Amino acid sequence: MFDVTVSGRVAKNPELKDLGDGKKACNFTIANKDYHNDTTNWINCSAYGKKAEFISQCISKGDLVVVKGFGLNREEKKEDKLMYYFRVNVDEVIFPTSKNTSNNESNSSKEI
Repeated sequence: MFDVTVSGRVAKNPELKDLGDGKKACNFTIANKDYHNDTTNWINCSAYGKKAEFISQCISKGDLVVVKGFGLNREEKKEDKLMYYFRVNVDEVIFPTSKNTSNNESNSSKEI
C-alpha cells in the first residue's frame, strides 16, 4: 500500500452497495488527464462505511474532486492473460471548485 492523491472529474455517478450487516461500499471512477501522453487515466475508487454513504450523496458525474487515500494493486488472470488493476481506497475527498463556479467567485475548497 502507498499514499495516493489524485484529481479529476467523476466519470459516472457513484454506486452505493449494501455489503450486509449495515456495511456500505461506494465505488466510483475518476477521469484524470495525462497531458504528457495526451491520454486519460481512469482511476477506480472505493470508500466504505459512513464515508461511502456520504460520498454517494455528495458527488456526481462531472464533479471535479481530489481524492486522497491509499493505492492497492492486484493482478488477475483472465483468458490466459495477466491483468493488473489499481484502486484507491478513499480516506478523503476534496471539492476544489464547483463545476458551476464562475471567474468572479472564490475557489474555496470543501472536504469530506
